[in-house]
Amino acid sequence: MHSFLSILMFTTALLLTPMASAQKVTDFANTRNPLTAQQSRALEAFVSKGAEGLESENPTEVMDARDEFIDLLTRHGATPVFREAFFKSFESNVRSAMTDGNVFNQYNIFRILAYVRTADSNQLLAQQLLSDESSNPSDRVFASSMLNISLHGTDPSIIRPRQYTSIIRSILTGSEEETDWIALQHEFESLVTISANPKVPVETRGAAIQAQATLLENTLKQLKKSDRPEGLARAISSIILMLRTEFIGLDGAARRDFKTKITGSLATIVSTGKDAWTSLHADPKARVAYGNAIQQATVLARLIVGESSAPATNPADAWKAGQESAYDTAAAPWANFK
Repeated sequence: MHSFLSILMFTTALLLTPMASAQKVTDFANTRNPLTAQQSRALEAFVSKGAEGLESENPTEVMDARDEFIDLLTRHGATPVFREAFFKSFESNVRSAMTDGNVFNQYNIFRILAYVRTADSNQLLAQQLLSDESSNPSDRVFASSMLNISLHGTDPSIIRPRQYTSIIRSILTGSEEETDWIALQHEFESLVTISANPKVPVETRGAAIQAQATLLENTLKQLKKSDRPEGLARAISSIILMLRTEFIGLDGAARRDFKTKITGSLATIVSTGKDAWTSLHADPKARVAYGNAIQQATVLARLIVGESSAPATNPADAWKAGQESAYDTAAAPWANFK
C-alpha cells in the first residue's frame, strides 16, 4: 500500500510540474524589475521544458508547447523586461532546432518569435530572410509573415535606430535574390509597417520608404532575368497597391519624402515592361499581372504628383492590346519621370 501511494504521489508530481512551472513564471511575467536569481531559474526551467516539446516529432506535443508559450506572452501582461529575459532563454534553447529541426517544428518556433516582440526577436526573424544554398523558400515565406506580425505588435520605443537599420538591411539583402512573390509581399509589408508608424523616428521611417523603392527595384531586376516571371509580376502588382494605401495614409513631410523616393521607381515599372516584353507576354498570367502593375503604377504616379505633372500617356492600354510598338511610344514620356 505504501509503495502504491509513493508511485501515485510521484506520478502526480510529474504531471503537475509543467503546470506549476508555468504558474510560477506567470506570477512574474508583469515585472518591471530585472529578474531575481530564483525567477531566472524558474523561467529557464519553463523554457527548457517547452523547448523539448518544440523539438518533438509528435505534432500535438509541438503545438501544445507553442500554445503555452504564446499564452504566456499574450495573456499575462508580459513586460519588456520579462520579454527580454524570455528571448535570451528561448533563443539559446531553440537555436539548433531553428536550423536542424523539421519544417513543422521551425514554423512553430517562428510563430512564437512573432509574439516575443523585442528588438532582438525582430532581428532574429529578419535574419531568416537571408537566402543561401540550404534555405527553403517556404521558410522565408513564413518567417517574413511572422516578422510583419511581430513588427505590428512591437512597441517602437524598444527598438533602437541601429536595430531598425539591421532589420531593414536584412529585408533588402533577402529581397535581392528572393523569387517567391509571397515572401516579397510580406517583406514589403514589413517595411510599410515601419514607415507608416508615426511612433517610429522620422529618420527610420524615411529609411524604410527608401528601402521600399530599393526592394521594388530589386524585384524588377529579378523579373527581367527570370524565365518564370508570373510570381514576380504578381509581387509587383501587390506592392503597388500597398504603396497606394501607404501614400493615402501619409501627410506633410512624410508624403513629400514618399514622393521623392518612390516616384522614380514607378517609372521603372513602365520601362521594365519594355525590356521584358517578350518573356512577360509569353506567359498569359504574367502578362495580365504585369499589365495590372503598369496600370496601377501610372495611376499612383498621377495621384502623387498631380495629373498635370505626370505624362498623359497610358502604356497599360497598349500592353493589354499586345501592341509592342504602341507600348514603346506610350512608355517613352515616362523614361525621365521622377
